[in-house]
Amino acid sequence: REQGQVYGLAELSDIGVSQMAAQAYRFPISTAADLKITHTDVQIDANSDNAADVAPYSGMSITYHAIPQVRSIGGTNRNFGIIINGNGGTAEQIYEFAQWSLRRPADIDADASTLVGKTADELLEFVGDTLKTKSATNPDGGGSGVFIDNYQTVDINRLVFVDNTATERTFPFVAALSINFGDNLKLDASAKFFVYFTALPGAGNDFGESGAVLVDDNAGADMTGSVSGQSSVSLSFNYDGNVQGGRTAGTDAAITVVGIGLTTGQYVRATGTIARSVSNSVSLVAALERNYANA
Repeated sequence: REQGQVYGLAELSDIGVSQMAAQAYRFPISTAADLKITHTDVQIDANSDNAADVAPYSGMSITYHAIPQVRSIGGTNRNFGIIINGNGGTAEQIYEFAQWSLRRPADIDADASTLVGKTADELLEFVGDTLKTKSATNPDGGGSGVFIDNYQTVDINRLVFVDNTATERTFPFVAALSINFGDNLKLDASAKFFVYFTALPGAGNDFGESGAVLVDDNAGADMTGSVSGQSSVSLSFNYDGNVQGGRTAGTDAAITVVGIGLTTGQYVRATGTIARSVSNSVSLVAALERNYANA
């Protein structure tokens, strides 16, 4: 294991042997530059004392548990034995911390038990830009599955977790929606925005009808709020799970976005689509309000 290189591993089964005899064996181990490693060891551990002390790595940890740890994925509980605390870092930073830890000649287990980093199994791997956990030996006995806590929400769609049954688990896809505001709304202290479904199954709940439905974000809250001088707002949508108004989950959602102010921003409406993407956007460019008077 070398800094900046992917790690190599070979075992008896790789050379077609089940047990060793009194002879020489050759194990093929290949490695290559690790494109996801962009920080040096000193940028993680400034004091070179086997303790991460540079943010955000300084708040990260790896814990090998004696009993399975339950994590909910898509509303279903799964068991994991090894938990990485990502401390709000990006997927790449979490990976860098794990790879750095696995070269330490010191204890990397955050609880009272001990595990020397350089003798521990690999925990993570990148496949393209997707970060995957791996099944790993857990001497504490809580299971081989690896989960990451405290990752950046924006990375949720590119994380794959292997649980204690060696099965890959992913969260339902979370789509992103950006609403961009023109200056007349941005500069209006009273301006607000609303995101509705354009059309839904059934009667009376389409936009423009009395039962029009506001779109819920990934946390279940209505997509509405104050512009508050912002040029844009970023919202999340449970693409694989949203069934508001009888709609079919996992399908594109046609939306109508409304903005209105008082002193500078007139009523404006725009349509768009929330697709299975993190780059959906709608722009609200309101005409200048010339008639409103707060008298």
